Amino acid sequence: MIRCEYFWAADAGKRVNASQDHPALVIAVNQQQDKTIVALLPITHTRPEPPDTGIALSAATKKAAGLDDAPQWVIVNQGNQIIWPESIRQIPGRPGVFHYGYVPEAAFAIIFEHARQAAQQAGFRMIGAKP
Repeated sequence: MIRCEYFWAADAGKRVNASQDHPALVIAVNQQQDKTIVALLPITHTRPEPPDTGIALSAATKKAAGLDDAPQWVIVNQGNQIIWPESIRQIPGRPGVFHYGYVPEAAFAIIFEHARQAAQQAGFRMIGAKP
C-alpha cells in the first residue's frame, strides 16, 4: 500500500488536478516498453456512494497496512494507472517513507476479486498512464 496522487473518476475529463493524495492499494504491475505501470485502487475515509462500490477495511487489515483507526474503504470499481515512481508521495509525518504496509493476503484476495468482478461490468473506470 502506497500514497499517491489519485485522480477520481468523477473528475475525469475536467481540467482539475487530483483531489488530493490518497493511500492506494497496488493490484497489478506491468512492464510496458521502458516504463513500469502500476494499477491502484484508492482508499478513502469517505463512505462510498453510488456509483462507487467499496470494501470496508477491518481493524486488523488497517493495522497491518499501516493505516489509521478511522473507518476506511477500498473503492473497487475505479482505479488509476500510474507510471512508477512518478506519482507516489511521501506518507505525512514520515519523511522519506512512501509505503504504508501490506494488506493481509486473505483481505487482498477479497478486494481483488471484487475489483475483478467490477472490471467485468460496464461501470468500472480506470484512469491514467499510457506509456
